[in-house]
Formats: sequence, C-alpha cells, structure tokens
Amino acid sequence: MTYQEITLSGRIKIQWLIWSLLTILVLVGTSTYYSTFGPIVPVKLKPGETVELSVFRPFPDALGLGLRFSKDTKSRRPELGVWTIEPNTGPQLKQLNFKNPGEPIKIKIHINGKDTLYEALPVDSGFPGSERRPLITFVDDGNPNQFSIDKTALITLPSGITKLKVTVIEIGEKLFGEEVSLTIDAPIQFKFIPMHLGYRVLWWFMFWPVYSLLLLAFGALLLKRTLAQNRLAAHPER
Repeated sequence: MTYQEITLSGRIKIQWLIWSLLTILVLVGTSTYYSTFGPIVPVKLKPGETVELSVFRPFPDALGLGLRFSKDTKSRRPELGVWTIEPNTGPQLKQLNFKNPGEPIKIKIHINGKDTLYEALPVDSGFPGSERRPLITFVDDGNPNQFSIDKTALITLPSGITKLKVTVIEIGEKLFGEEVSLTIDAPIQFKFIPMHLGYRVLWWFMFWPVYSLLLLAFGALLLKRTLAQNRLAAHPER
C-alpha cells in the first residue's frame, strides 16, 4: 500500500469517526428534546377528582399547565371565556383583567409535599376540535376577572422525573362534570428560545430532520469513498 493510500485511508477513518460522533449527538439531543414533551391526561371537572402523572425535565423549568376542551362547532364556547384584555392591566403588566374570564376553574397541584393552587385563564388558543385554557397560580384578590401573571410564582420542576398529583377544587356550573385533557407545557417552543442555556441548546434539535438528511448524505459519501478505497487496496494494479 502506498503512502498516498495510507493517508487516504486514515482520512476516511477520521471522517467516519466524525460522522459517528455527530450521529450520536443528534440521536441524544433529539431524544432529550422529545422527552420534554409533557403527557396529556384525561380528567373530569368535578371537585375531588384526582389524577397522578410524572413529568421529566433535563433541566429546571417552571410548570406550565393547560386544560383542553372539546369543541364540536366552529363557534367559540362562551363558558370558556374570551381573551379580550381590559385597559387596566395592573402594575408592571403583572395582572390581566378580562371582561369574560369564563367559568371558574381551580386545581390543586401537589408536588414534594407542597400544595399550589392554579386557576384557569380564558381560552388563549384553539386546536382542531378543541380549545385550550392555560392555568396559572391563583391569587386571592377578590376580583374574579383579574389574574396575576407573575411567572416567578409558578412551581419550578427540578431536573429528573417529578411526580404530580392534580386535584380538582372548584368548577363553574356550566363546566361541571365535563371530561377534559390536562396538558403539560413543553419548556421549548418554536416561536422563542428559552433563557436556560440547556434548553437553548435543545431548542435547535427541533430541526432534527434537517440534520438527519445531512448526516445521511455525509454517510453515503463516506461509504462510496470507503468502497472505492477497498477496491483500490484489493487491486493495486488497477
């Protein structure tokens, strides 16, 4: 084998090593990214109803919750509220006032021996056949149309698996007994990059199909070069 062939073989081996490391990085990053997707759990809106679930977080993150309601028609359900903010939003925009906040919903979250009360905001987004009401920490200010949006008051989930116990505390008459879906907000959203460095890195793995295609093309090229190198080594006279 000539010096040129040895050098070429060494380069191909290094390229295969780089390809392998990049493939492992994409697999681990993509798996971790998808592990942050919270479960969707059915719950009946009736005081005393309880569900238990587990949530995984690779890094600490605030607990975001929502309730997804079924919708049979294109028209909105007035009992779910209307996201129309009144002019008076309170100091430093930490409070929101709604003309129609929807039927009241209060849910208790039990984590690590501590209870935190959440309440439902009006519908903020729609999905095919459903509408969603986000949940935030409850502040007893005596005004059912006013909500605190101070995110520092939200429960912080630690790294790892956390077990949650969710109990329905109060339900408005028009929603009593309805079966809904409890959703856990993912810490990574397409429209913004999270502040936490770990989640800022994971944010880029939502584009994993692009990386996979590039790795596939890179791998195909390396395979072609490897086969050509093997043929050259087996028949040096050619």
